[in-house]
Amino acid sequence: MTISGEYFEGSVKRKVDMVVCLFMTRGVSLFMWDKIGIIDREIKIYERLSRNNIRYVFFTYGDSRDVEIAQRYPWAQVVPLFLKRRSRRGLWWMNILSLVTAPWRYGAIFRQCNLFKTNQITGAWLAVLMARLFGKKVLVRAGYEALQNSLYCRSHPIRKVMLFVSSFLSYTFSDAVILTSQESRIFVRNTFGVNPAKIHVISNYVDTDLFMPHESTHRKTDRVVFVGRLSGEKNISNLIAACGMLGLGLDIIGKGSLLELLRNEASAIGADVIFYGTVSNEELPCILNQYDLFVLPSLYEGNPKALLEAMSCGLAVVGTDVQGIRENIVHGFSGILCMTDVTSIADAIGELLSDRKLMERIKYNARRYIERTCSLVGVVERELKCYKSILGTSNG
Repeated sequence: MTISGEYFEGSVKRKVDMVVCLFMTRGVSLFMWDKIGIIDREIKIYERLSRNNIRYVFFTYGDSRDVEIAQRYPWAQVVPLFLKRRSRRGLWWMNILSLVTAPWRYGAIFRQCNLFKTNQITGAWLAVLMARLFGKKVLVRAGYEALQNSLYCRSHPIRKVMLFVSSFLSYTFSDAVILTSQESRIFVRNTFGVNPAKIHVISNYVDTDLFMPHESTHRKTDRVVFVGRLSGEKNISNLIAACGMLGLGLDIIGKGSLLELLRNEASAIGADVIFYGTVSNEELPCILNQYDLFVLPSLYEGNPKALLEAMSCGLAVVGTDVQGIRENIVHGFSGILCMTDVTSIADAIGELLSDRKLMERIKYNARRYIERTCSLVGVVERELKCYKSILGTSNG
C-alpha cells in the first residue's frame, strides 16, 4: 500500500508533509463509531489537523465497512487489522496475532509514516512495539487512564496486572504521552515513573461552534438531563432517586447494560424518568439546549465529554466531587459539586433550582470555561505543537 503524497479535498489540492499512523482503541472500528452516532465527533479533530498537510492512516478493528466509511474522508486511509483474517478467540488473541503478522503485512505503510499515535491506552502496546521495530516516533494518548479507573471497580486482579504491564510498557517506551487531566498526569507519573517532561495534558475537545447556547430555545425547567453510558460507575440509580425526592423529571440519553434495571428502579419509586436511547452528535446540541440543568453523578470519570458538551451549551451543571469531574468544575462558579449519595445530589440540584441568579451565573461561566480550555481550535493547536515537538522542525 502506498500513501499518496497529495490528495484532493473537494476542489482543493492538498500536499502531504506528515503521515500519522493512528492505532484505534482495541476492539473499536469506524463502523462502530458510525453506528452509535459519534463518528463526526471522534474524527473531527483529525479532519482539522489534516489541514496542516497531515495524512492519517487509521488502523482499526473493523472490516471492509471501515474502508467504505473512510471514503468520506479524503485526508485519511484505513487499514482494518483483521480484514482478511478473523479470530473467534477474543481481542487479546487478535492483538497477539497482529503483533506477529503486522511487521510483514503492514511494513510498507509503517516505513512511510512519520509518527505513530494511539487513540487510547488499550491497544497502545501494538503501536509502541511497531514504532520501535521500524525506528519511528510514537505518541501514546489516554483519553482516560484505564488502570486508574480500574481501581474504582471490581476488575479481576489478573486483568489489573495485565493492564499495569501493558500500560507501563506503553508509557515507558513512548516518546510522548497525552493525558486529559492533571489528576491522570499525577497518577501516571507516580505509578509508572514516567518522566513528567514527556507528559502533555490536553483536554478532550468540544466543537464550540456546534455545542453552543441557543437563546431562543424553550427550556424544560421542570426536568433535568443526563447523557452517558448506562453503567454502574455513572451512579444513575442515585440520580433517579434524587429526582424522585424532588418531584423532578429526569431525561436520560444513552444506552447500556443497566437499562432494564434502571427502568424498574424508576417505576418502583414512581419517578418521572424518560429513557431516550442514543442520539447522534449532530442532534445532541439541540436536545441539550432544551434544558437548564445537566447532572453527572458518576463515581469516577476520565475527562467526561458529556459534561464538557453540556457546559459548552451553556447549561448549569451538577457533578460529583470525584476524579475527572472536579477538575472541570469550580464549585459555585462554573457548576455545583456534591457527594455521590442521593441526598447530596438532591441538595445540589435543589440549590440551583432555588437560586436563578446562581444558575445564570454558572451557565455563563461554564461556557467561558469551555471556550478557554476545551475548544476544538485550541486542542488542535496544542496537539499539533505536540507532534512538532516530538518530530522536530524537519518533521522526522
